Amino acid sequence: MSFLEVSEPVETARLRALPEYQRGHDLIRRNAENAIARILVRTGKRISQLTGDDVLAYSHIARSRGHAKEHLAWELLVALGPLAGEPPTLRAAWHASVSSRRHTVKTLVERYRIPESGVRSLLIDYLEELKPNMDYGSLEGIAYRLVRLFWAEVIDINPDQKDLRLAPEVAAEWRERVHRTLIGRPRNDTASTYFAIRALYRDIAEWSHDQPERWAIWVAPTPFPRTESRSVSKQRKHVQARMQQRTRSLTPMLPGFMRSATALRERGTALLAATLSASHGEVYSVEGVTYRRHDPPVVKPSNTRARVWAEVLAADEGCVPPTQVGKKTDVTAVEADGFWGWAVASTLKETGIRLEELQELTQLSLRHYVAPTTNTIVPLLHIVPSKTDQERLVPMSPELVKVLVDVQRRARGIGQTVPLSVRYDPNEKTFSDPLPHLFARLVGPTQNVLSHTYISRVLNAIAAHGHLTDAGTPVTFTPHDFRRLFATELVGTGLPLHIVSTLLGHLNLETTRGYTAVFPEHVIQAHHAFIERRRQARPDYELRSASAEEWKEFEQHFLLRKVALGTCHRPYATPCVHEHACVKCRFLQVDPSQTGRLEIMTENAEQRLTEAREHQWLGEVSALEESLVHIRRRQEEAARMRDSTEGQKLASM
Repeated sequence: MSFLEVSEPVETARLRALPEYQRGHDLIRRNAENAIARILVRTGKRISQLTGDDVLAYSHIARSRGHAKEHLAWELLVALGPLAGEPPTLRAAWHASVSSRRHTVKTLVERYRIPESGVRSLLIDYLEELKPNMDYGSLEGIAYRLVRLFWAEVIDINPDQKDLRLAPEVAAEWRERVHRTLIGRPRNDTASTYFAIRALYRDIAEWSHDQPERWAIWVAPTPFPRTESRSVSKQRKHVQARMQQRTRSLTPMLPGFMRSATALRERGTALLAATLSASHGEVYSVEGVTYRRHDPPVVKPSNTRARVWAEVLAADEGCVPPTQVGKKTDVTAVEADGFWGWAVASTLKETGIRLEELQELTQLSLRHYVAPTTNTIVPLLHIVPSKTDQERLVPMSPELVKVLVDVQRRARGIGQTVPLSVRYDPNEKTFSDPLPHLFARLVGPTQNVLSHTYISRVLNAIAAHGHLTDAGTPVTFTPHDFRRLFATELVGTGLPLHIVSTLLGHLNLETTRGYTAVFPEHVIQAHHAFIERRRQARPDYELRSASAEEWKEFEQHFLLRKVALGTCHRPYATPCVHEHACVKCRFLQVDPSQTGRLEIMTENAEQRLTEAREHQWLGEVSALEESLVHIRRRQEEAARMRDSTEGQKLASM
């Protein structure tokens, strides 16, 4: 019997009956029980007396020794009752108590170590006014621009600066600095800094009317002319043009990307099935890659494996194994990566939702609507408020319904319901309440929502597997690319822009317009119609059939193209501009077989040039020197054509 069974038999039975315990692997369950037992021994308490500080103290020691295995123990104690008021996961507890990155406004300003002054207090007050109307990430960004990029640089330029009224020379030097990063590289985004500073000056001027005693003393003219902020509109147009060009480049590659995602999922499924059906040491092949199952006998129960492993023995030419030949691969992870890559790509492609909206999808997001006219069920995807704080419903296609059913089945596992998980919001830097998130997976003992890093990794793996390139450069897909592709496809198929805007959750049609990289079908169709109208407006005699004499003249023209040195390529029905002095004509294509004739012409011209110089026939000298220039140029052209022909012959051998 274990220590817990002896010392806490009732609590141990309750603990083992919890759904969180039942879902865990045997090894993870034992690790959790051992962690709780060690905490009881260290503290001398009973399970009902444990506090969050007790578990965090033990967790800190375990992490320092490199064997932290108390994640499930924390969740079990939360569900059991002793830690009922604590964060739902140990990771959230660490974040809240030890490594919190969410700071007060005063700390955000003080982190840049600007000296005490009235402007410093002003910036704290200003950011406090902005704080209720924006998320923490945006507040942190504005604090960086106003404090570090603006005021810290201003007082570095002029240490005696006491207010916001900058001298022209100080403002000019600051403008020079802001275009360079702290390490001297060109700064890509200066527009947001200019806008933040102009907003600071404008807001203070407006607020001074309502609270003059607080803000009026700081009112000052904006030190940067509007031309500085207006000039960034050109920059934004360039950025938008690049994004639209990227969308146009990715549009024809999307089918190949989705085929690659499906292939990776099928490969992972086949590999896991083949590995599970093999015994330890058995050799088998999947899609041209040879594996050997690695599942040696377990000496003691604590060594029971939670994952399936295999060794890569060999790979056929053109086949890419999941790891290097001779190395062991985690087959469970290969199958999971293939499934989640396909699920994420398919969902983003069919909905165009943002990445954070995908991560926030739960079992409760799947809705349906019965149309009153047709009495049919319309499946809907409920998008919770995210960036614009507006919820919306997105109709689901049959393909998306199938994808989300598979996702729901996978998230549910062997249980009857989707297990609860906690999502970390990188913008607010907070953890959500436990919810049945669909796009979540087991990481060790805990159910975690797919992270930004993991999603990027599986999408990059899909692109690499599909060998997607653009002009020889490898192509990758980001989650936001699917949003642009979705908008472009909807607009291109004729859906009104305001409907597309509603589906995307945009508050402004111009935002949606910027997302669409619509191929100019209307321009192409209008141009074709113009050509057709112009063709119909031509005189009838231009549309008649050519006569026998005209055909004979046409054929005779091309017979006259053959000359001594090669072929004349001047346009049809045009006169010879050099009066048949072919060696001087740019339309002459030299025949390499006529190199000997060119050498004779060169020798003859040089002899005549020598004679003309002896008799001082200056006009003849000038004409012959010009002829020699053209003849030698033709010799070079013939040599290049001969070398090119010989190179092609060697390449074909």
